[in-house]
Amino acid sequence: MRVPGALLFTLVMATTAFAGPGNHLVFAPPPVDLAAFCDGLTGFDHTNIVSGPGGGMVWLRGDGEPALADGMSDLGASYPEVWTDPERRGIYDTVLPPDAGGYPRPFAVFMGCEEEMGL
Repeated sequence: MRVPGALLFTLVMATTAFAGPGNHLVFAPPPVDLAAFCDGLTGFDHTNIVSGPGGGMVWLRGDGEPALADGMSDLGASYPEVWTDPERRGIYDTVLPPDAGGYPRPFAVFMGCEEEMGL
């Protein structure tokens, strides 16, 4: 199969971008306790937790995939990835509603990862 050069470059970049630590925006619906989850988590750093009517979210950063409890989901690796997908954006907005202009609001970023996380 012939793959256009630009597409091949994009695929290689996407594959190699996750060779090191990765970001995970984790969502937990009520009544999942994200604080207890983060306390028991090893191998990952985490941001402050944001909570709202629809549940809670926290950014994790580490190697591999975090072992999520029942009901929890990994929404994505960056804000743009989450905000451009209507289903993920809907979940995000239940926890942290958009600003008065309808724009999503970021709540945390890992220092030095602003560009990687889409900010």
